[in-house]
Amino acid sequence: MSTVLEAPELQYLNEYAQYLNEVGEAAFRVIFSGSVLLGLGMVARVLERPRGWARRTLGREGLEELSAVASVTARVWRLRKDRIRSDASMITLGQSVDNDIVIAEYTVSTHHCAFGFDPTGMVICDAGSLNGTSVNGNLLEAGVQVRLRDKSHLVLGRLELQYLQAESFFEKVRNYANRMPKR
Repeated sequence: MSTVLEAPELQYLNEYAQYLNEVGEAAFRVIFSGSVLLGLGMVARVLERPRGWARRTLGREGLEELSAVASVTARVWRLRKDRIRSDASMITLGQSVDNDIVIAEYTVSTHHCAFGFDPTGMVICDAGSLNGTSVNGNLLEAGVQVRLRDKSHLVLGRLELQYLQAESFFEKVRNYANRMPKR
């Protein structure tokens, strides 16, 4: 009789590190064998749009702003289909609950971008978002697919993310786990 390992619903890097310490490296690698997005924080900048107008993505001030930054820093979003919400082939991301990845951040559009696979690996395309999607500093045109490389830097609106393939994600979690206090 074989045991099927199920992935728990973890959200932050420290939770993944704790889980790694609980289940061990071999089980962790089996359970979390896919790519992820890791929240790095938020940026405040002006985006120059191809149509010639500028859109400010500067945030609100004060404690609410600090809370928003803290809520996405070291947050992990697994790149996977949500079978309940969608049957399309692309993994969708946006504010609306009908996306596979829901991020309630005011500079992320209702349907901001989508991820998919092609023969070369993971791709991303902007879904016509208001505040734009950039990969490694390059603003994407709506509907144009761009290949992601391991550790690509993404900015969605003002949300700063890093795309990590499974091995890089494991290394990041292991490094974090090694810095955690031992019980």
